[in-house]
Amino acid sequence: MKSLSMLCALLAMFSAHAAELKLLTPEEKAAGWKPLFNGQDLSGWRQFGKQTPPGEGWKAEDGILKKLAK
Repeated sequence: MKSLSMLCALLAMFSAHAAELKLLTPEEKAAGWKPLFNGQDLSGWRQFGKQTPPGEGWKAEDGILKKLAK
């Protein structure tokens, strides 16, 4: 039980700093790099070989891109 509490605390700490981890440095921005996922929604994502957004099988939740089970 003690190790589960420690794991939960570590995950909470990581989640609090997750937004910082996905930011680009000024050098990366200047070089034209862009994040693949904004942590909020599926904007910018497209289906393979198409210009349409992913279907209902995907969602953004809690800063994570999730594939939903069918």
